[in-house]
Amino acid sequence: MKNPLFKRLPYILKDEIAKYLIIFLFMAGSIGLISGFLVADGSMIKAYNDSFDKYNIEDGHFRLNDSLSKENKKALEKEGVTIYDLNYIEEEVESTSTIRLFKPRNKVNQVCIMEGKLPQSKNEIAIDRMYADNNHYQVGQTIKVGKKKLKITGLVALSDYSALFSKNSDLMFDSVKFGVGIISKEEFKSFKDAKIYYNYAWTYNEDVDNEVNASNDFLNVLVKNVSGIDDYIPQYANQAIHFTGDDMGGDKAMMTVLLYIIIGILAFVFAITTKNTIESEAPMIGTLRAMGYTKKEMLIQYMTLPILVSLVACIVGNILGDTNKALLVQIAGVAVVIGHTFPIFFGFKGGKGVATSLGVLLISNWQIGLICLVFALVLMVLTKMVSLGSCGAAVLYPVLTLFINQHYTVLTEGKSGKAYLIYSIILAVIVLYNHRSNIKRLLNGTENKLSFKSAK
Repeated sequence: MKNPLFKRLPYILKDEIAKYLIIFLFMAGSIGLISGFLVADGSMIKAYNDSFDKYNIEDGHFRLNDSLSKENKKALEKEGVTIYDLNYIEEEVESTSTIRLFKPRNKVNQVCIMEGKLPQSKNEIAIDRMYADNNHYQVGQTIKVGKKKLKITGLVALSDYSALFSKNSDLMFDSVKFGVGIISKEEFKSFKDAKIYYNYAWTYNEDVDNEVNASNDFLNVLVKNVSGIDDYIPQYANQAIHFTGDDMGGDKAMMTVLLYIIIGILAFVFAITTKNTIESEAPMIGTLRAMGYTKKEMLIQYMTLPILVSLVACIVGNILGDTNKALLVQIAGVAVVIGHTFPIFFGFKGGKGVATSLGVLLISNWQIGLICLVFALVLMVLTKMVSLGSCGAAVLYPVLTLFINQHYTVLTEGKSGKAYLIYSIILAVIVLYNHRSNIKRLLNGTENKLSFKSAK
């Protein structure tokens, strides 16, 4: 049975609009901030995890005092691994920082080009984007590396240096004082006076069940076959590779805890405000009880508004946290139409949403909006029934949206086809719902018609 006390809700909301508005804005803003962060963080974590296969990131690397002989390489690769030459040199840049220079990589620890291109000839270099940003370097600029002047052809990200750790033992990376870069093979050979660090990466030929045991086994093989081991770092222990992913995971946990704290605070606020509302309306409650209303009905009445405000704030907050701008525009359009049709300050009784829907439609997709407007006017003139023109245009809207999104993508202005179709259906349903009495009269043949005759 419908609770008659629900009729009081618009008046209660009107009297306490400031309180509920402040709570709504705080909830929507907080949830939007956290939701947006979690969405972005989740996307970044997924991209980070996918990068291991996408760029064929090493399972580990080791550095020797001298170059690895072909015989030793063959002996190591018999143990189910593939060895890659990742030798590098280090040089000072403008006497302010150090850069680690690698030759182009095609098979392992592949390079992601963020801007520009990789160096094609001598006297060219591509540097890490973070290092470039922190030192104000740009594509096309010339920098002094050691005794050479090199032109920056691109900004890149090396998959094995997602965080710029110079040494794995460093407590924190320093992308100002340390960077990495790619130079051509010819340019690499031209650094005759530079010390070469004989660095080699390995990948397992088959998936391993336990990375720790696998790396320990490979270390034993390496010690038996190779002398002069200067460094040995398996992938799972490499900060330059895993620091970014670990940091993003920590941020997600922190924001989740913050969300729980905010929920607790809001629950406390709602408890206090609801208590104050009940105390202020004690005489009204006594009167309603004397009229026969039950405690359950009274409780439902006073809990409905806080719950509705919370639900709407959660929905709006999650929408605000979404990075899809087209979706935000669509949701805003639906909210405008609903607000016009069911206004709070008029007991949720408003207009039929035709003019408002048309305005929203013209803003979101003026081409379809114009077609629907012309179609509605033609129906009105031919049938002399405004309702038929409005309902006809409402039905035509999602049909046109479906057709145009499939065949004429220019008219959609880059909007998501499925989301935009759902958006059009929602607006059409709202208009048709508000015209339900007109539809009944149309079916019965009793709908009112316009008269174009002038009164005498």
